[in-house]
Amino acid sequence: MKYLYEQIELNNNVFYQAKMPGLLHRQIIDEHAKRGHRFVASIPTLEGANGKTLAFDLVFEVDE
Repeated sequence: MKYLYEQIELNNNVFYQAKMPGLLHRQIIDEHAKRGHRFVASIPTLEGANGKTLAFDLVFEVDE
């Protein structure tokens, strides 16, 4: 089993994403589902000084 990670960066509560610019998290999950990837989790990867999430990974399971 293999995992794929899509990093989502947040800036003023707006989603930014390098590989699929302009897509919100649900759209990114839908795009991966079309490719047969299964959504596993959302993991915060970067927090600001006040505890606000600045970036997170969407984790997908991929059949090899």
